[in-house]
Amino acid sequence: ALLQLKGEAATADWLKAMKTNFTAYKGNSTVMKAVNAGEIEGGVIYHYYYFGDQAKTGENSKNVELHYFKNQDPGAFVSISGGGVLASSKHPKEAQAFL
Repeated sequence: ALLQLKGEAATADWLKAMKTNFTAYKGNSTVMKAVNAGEIEGGVIYHYYYFGDQAKTGENSKNVELHYFKNQDPGAFVSISGGGVLASSKHPKEAQAFL
């Protein structure tokens, strides 16, 4: 989305900045703990890890605030769990190639 909206130069700059400032964490809870501790300013997690921690003790999420990107925002995170091709598909080969 960024490439289409801002062009190659802006996208390349953004990717370089992301790479320079990137830290890998293993798992959603670890990212949330790092944000909670002030180790990093933000991270991408599945929201249910936050709500799960809040329901238990809130220990790992007390300094965390969820942010939801609005519809059509290029920062929106989309996770696809699975996909399939319907038997009634008019273009099953193309649909399979897409998946």
